Amino acid sequence: MAAYTTCYRAPVIVQRHDARNWRSGKKVDGIITSPPYIDSIDYVYNQMLEYFWLYELLGLVSIEKMRELRSKPIGLRRTDVNLGLQHLAKRSAPAAQILEPLVMKIRKRSEKEAQNVVAYFIDLAQHLTVARDIMKPGAVYAIVVGESHIRGITVPTPKVLTLFFEASGFERMGSCSYVIKRHYMKFPRRSNSRMINIDHVCCFRNS
Repeated sequence: MAAYTTCYRAPVIVQRHDARNWRSGKKVDGIITSPPYIDSIDYVYNQMLEYFWLYELLGLVSIEKMRELRSKPIGLRRTDVNLGLQHLAKRSAPAAQILEPLVMKIRKRSEKEAQNVVAYFIDLAQHLTVARDIMKPGAVYAIVVGESHIRGITVPTPKVLTLFFEASGFERMGSCSYVIKRHYMKFPRRSNSRMINIDHVCCFRNS
């Protein structure tokens, strides 16, 4: 990293976009991200101080605008469960086959949280379509994500997302996982969830 910073002096641009609908006139060399967990943490609330630091750049000019933002992040939206599963099956039948029985178990305990799960994967599948469009051929997409635990049901997010990546035209390069030794971001978690202990790093190439 030290060598990289001395030889590459690119300007830093902070922008606010919706990852599900972002359109860019320029192709990017790669994407590195760690998406939200499903209905687990109120990210906007817990990172409000950082948002206030950047409020002018992000257009958050009032408390009302901040409150509006809280309903928009991936992982907090809801959608019709049955229609959503049908939509996901069109994107990736293998992914939908894994998700459907898990969603139905969650649905027996909480309709709202089942809606969250389905909407989460719809949003990320939509994002992957956008990502392919703005990435250069051969560009690498690296994602760090963990499994989610909702109402006692484990959702294998890395496995499901890998299937959506492949269905979207990405080539799987490889993956690894590690135990999280320091939970330094000890945000209050929702009662339906639990601590994430293992992170998975998955890399894909835009073919």
